[in-house]
Amino acid sequence: MIAPDFRQALARLYPELGGTGPDPERYAESVIVRVLNAGSDGLREQMVGYYGMERVQAVARARVNRLDAPVYRAWRDRLGLPARDAAIERLHALWRR
Repeated sequence: MIAPDFRQALARLYPELGGTGPDPERYAESVIVRVLNAGSDGLREQMVGYYGMERVQAVARARVNRLDAPVYRAWRDRLGLPARDAAIERLHALWRR
């Protein structure tokens, strides 16, 4: 069962749902990417504890081009992420200027 504080934190990351969070199993890929991109360090650790490192790695690898640049750099080694498409790297570089 998902911890109540994790569920509440998820709800805060999904304001478009009007105060309720998504079903963490049905929308696991969306939850993992959004928590990586917008969650706090504590929430990221809770997410890894809930889904397990293998599942988080699989989703992050499959959606590597959807990760924000700082998140990609911070989690690249821990999750064993592949290199991102060159076009994505150029796009992120433009945002840093």
